[in-house]
Amino acid sequence: MATSNISLISSGIFYIIIGFWWHLQITQRYWYSKQQKTEFSSSVTYTCCNRCKKFPLEGLFKLIFSVTICACSIYQIQVWKDTSEQNQAIGQLTVFCLMGMSAVCDIILIWCNKILFPGLDYILIVVCFNVQSVVLSYHNTQQTSWIGVADTCGMYAASICAIAILLEFKFKTKIWFPLLRCLSTVVLGTWFVHMYIVLTNQYYTEDNETTEKVSTLNQFNIEIDVNVTATNDNVEYYQNEEITNLSLVPMYFTWHCLVNMNILIILWLLSWKLADKNCCCFQEEEEVVTRFENRVHFDYHLITHMTDSDNEP
Repeated sequence: MATSNISLISSGIFYIIIGFWWHLQITQRYWYSKQQKTEFSSSVTYTCCNRCKKFPLEGLFKLIFSVTICACSIYQIQVWKDTSEQNQAIGQLTVFCLMGMSAVCDIILIWCNKILFPGLDYILIVVCFNVQSVVLSYHNTQQTSWIGVADTCGMYAASICAIAILLEFKFKTKIWFPLLRCLSTVVLGTWFVHMYIVLTNQYYTEDNETTEKVSTLNQFNIEIDVNVTATNDNVEYYQNEEITNLSLVPMYFTWHCLVNMNILIILWLLSWKLADKNCCCFQEEEEVVTRFENRVHFDYHLITHMTDSDNEP
């Protein structure tokens, strides 16, 4: 189980980093457009600043992380023989193969300043999150288990992110849809990390309990019947307790949404302060911003000619 969670924790870290990166870039572009009194326009890929606008930092990060997660998923498929674990690995492998294609599209867009057709970058990232949503909806067959409810909550976050990207593509001048994309991406990442921590603790707890039980049975064979009887008498109790504890999972997910929203609001205000100071990372690309200035052009040769003609008798 611990090995099988490598792809889960890697995916969570990726979503957290890319969500915060998007949020910082979107907020700095918004505040800069407000200062220059120009129209805001969102995007799904960004460069660091004007000085390194030809370096596809985001695309290379997405490509490296996608290859790493695909390698971890392939390793998980080879190591674990359990069907559910293999299906989870195949799902994450599919998601990040698509994410790798999106990264290649971002790199081509930055280096060549064009792609095959407009909107391809948006289509690929929407497909990635849609596939992530589908994968989470079929992760676990036990619908009454906590992991099934946790996968459903993650499915909601991925679906909301895909919807936000579609609306962002339609309304690129609106700030709310890119911010919703960032929030849902960060929530999905922190939720994956939380799931990894719970699964890892559960794995080591079950491993220790199994070791202690086997040691006890080797010493006292008579406890086999006692344990079986106690288990049969308390089956209904433990099932009711498990179903009752499932209500805590959506509550934890709500806390993730609330905490991440507060963090993004703090970063929003921080970006505003940094934009006021004209920091390097908060200078917009030159080709994106259109400045309107009042200028008067003087043709000095024409003025001299007209002056000379006026002085002639």
